[in-house]
Parts: sequence; C-alpha cells; structure tokens
Amino acid sequence: MELSPIPGPIPDSVEGSGAPRTDTPIATTEPELQEKALSAVRNALEAAGIGAGQVELSYREELVWYPGGSWINHYVTATASDGRTMDFSAKLAERSPQVTATEIDSYLLREAVIS
Repeated sequence: MELSPIPGPIPDSVEGSGAPRTDTPIATTEPELQEKALSAVRNALEAAGIGAGQVELSYREELVWYPGGSWINHYVTATASDGRTMDFSAKLAERSPQVTATEIDSYLLREAVIS
C-alpha cells in the first residue's frame, strides 16, 4: 500500500462515511513505472504473437481515499478493438508481463466458448 503524497480537501460526502472512495484519475506520479510497465507488456504481447493493432495499452493512476489516509492505484489498461477493457496492476504487470499478456489474450482477444 502506498500513501498518497497528494494532500487535498476531503469532500463532505465522504468524510465520516467510513467507506473507501476512488477519485477520478490523477496526473502520473511515477513516470518510470509507466514506461517500464507499458514496455514490458508490449514486449510480452509481441513475443506471444499479438500485434500492436489488436490491443491498445494505456497507463493511469487513481487516488483512493479512506478515513485516515489514501493511496494511489497504478493501472495498465488494455482495450480491445471492440471497446472492452481490462485493468491490471502496473507493478504486477511489470514483474510478470507474460501473465498480463496471457490474460489479455484469453479474456479480450479470444472468443468466449460456453459449453
């Protein structure tokens, strides 16, 4: 868990509610993670024979707030040509890009077969 270095006012609707809340995406706080994660996943997709035109990758961060603190979630988002998306932890995708590529292939690029 990472604590957010981004201070800010706590909205009245959240303060005292006790529920975690995810804010809108924020500016990138870890540009080297962004580059490393996206590059690792692109390389793994290429090695798996998945062309760049089959899936679009992007990076985003979201600030999650809860009473007493906050943290930033780092995501690699894969978007298929039909608009379906999947989010992956950028840190895990960087560590195991082959797993991320396999998940993208299995869930976004192959037709679901129900038997």
